[in-house]
Amino acid sequence: MPTTIRDAASVSFSIAPRAVSSDLFNYLMILDETTSQKARSGTYTSLTAMTDAGFGTSEEAYIAAANVFAQTSKLGKKLPVVKVGRKYVDANSKVTITFDADATAGTFTIDVSKEDGTAVTSTAIAYDETVAASIETIIETMANVASVTVTINGTNAGDAEGITIEWNGADANLVFEVDAVNISALTTVTTATITQDIYGAATETWTEAFSAIVAADSSFWGFVPTTVTEANIDLLAASAETAKSKMLWALTRDSDVKDAVTNDVASELKALGYKKTLLVYNEDTASYATAAWAGATMPDFLGAVNPCWYPMTGVVGDTLSDTEITNMIGKYVNRVETVGGSTVVPGVSSGTTDGAQGGYNVSGQFIDQIFAKDYLEVKVSEAIFNALIAETRITSLTQIDTIIRSTMETEGVQRGMVVAGSVDTGLDTATLVSSTRTATFDNGDADLEDAISRINVTFKLTS
Repeated sequence: MPTTIRDAASVSFSIAPRAVSSDLFNYLMILDETTSQKARSGTYTSLTAMTDAGFGTSEEAYIAAANVFAQTSKLGKKLPVVKVGRKYVDANSKVTITFDADATAGTFTIDVSKEDGTAVTSTAIAYDETVAASIETIIETMANVASVTVTINGTNAGDAEGITIEWNGADANLVFEVDAVNISALTTVTTATITQDIYGAATETWTEAFSAIVAADSSFWGFVPTTVTEANIDLLAASAETAKSKMLWALTRDSDVKDAVTNDVASELKALGYKKTLLVYNEDTASYATAAWAGATMPDFLGAVNPCWYPMTGVVGDTLSDTEITNMIGKYVNRVETVGGSTVVPGVSSGTTDGAQGGYNVSGQFIDQIFAKDYLEVKVSEAIFNALIAETRITSLTQIDTIIRSTMETEGVQRGMVVAGSVDTGLDTATLVSSTRTATFDNGDADLEDAISRINVTFKLTS
């Protein structure tokens, strides 16, 4: 075979497979000001996985995740994973080094890395050092360290309790890690354990945190913040409104939402007309009702269920007056009550015939239908895009009509979100502009399935 240009300049192109973005509807993200997680987003399959990763059992992210994992849906399912998104809060990096025994002789060294940089090894630290300032001097002479505070947790630096290092001063708010501890020169000690107590960071707003988390991991639909502060909820609600396929599950414990006032968070969100935020009121300070509600409903495919009347475990329902309930219904606030022995978000209230009093966003739209809208929007978009990739060319409106109808049938009708036979793509009014190679379907229509929250039954019994 003769020599060719490609023998001298070998070039190869490939088209990467498109990520299936609809996977995001299977995931819930907890947003928290944790210092136990280094990454912007972490995925955990259990509470044990969280403690293994460094979370404490009293941390808000852990409590919210516990509320999720505690739930079993009506169909006997559980969310298999929980994601935690980290909001940066003012903190200095802190690491504790412990040993499996008290050292009786020798020295040890530590390898320190700064902001994921190259690790630097310290000079030797004596096992019987009792002056913290001496160890601080050793660490501060390392090329990548400026300032630390050291605590000797036992009597000597080489005792089993070890030492704790906090980076401060010029090193405050930066990420420092101890990558290794060399104990080969210590007597009696066989292992050293490194515990990252805190990952350093500088404070940011919830808006900044949400943007950074989405940039790092956009594979989630619902997100539950551990903040219940009105100003923070307002910021996150504004962020959710402009984000693609994201729904804020916000929790408030502010009693003003129960009163006939208009300056509370519920009234403000309702006035803004937001579509991508739901608000739950619950007085239980030991749990996150939003996390529990999502954990109970999302495994059953939220777009095809009625989120009202889903029993929740580990949440204490509130005792509310008729007036308080009326006020919350008027503000589109989801409430948590114990009804018939089950803690649920009701869809009705006492003495009314209205079954549309729960399971909604702050604009009064049902959240299962918001989920259905977001899900179908993504699935139809994916189907059309995949056709553009797979087909040599698409030349007719009927080809697009077929793709839309097929997707709406398999993803809408068969999943229980769309009424069978109601899909109309708007083919009759669709347009095709050859000069710009643009097809437009702007009159599509389909009926969403409606769930029932109240059932009235009247019988006449005769003898």
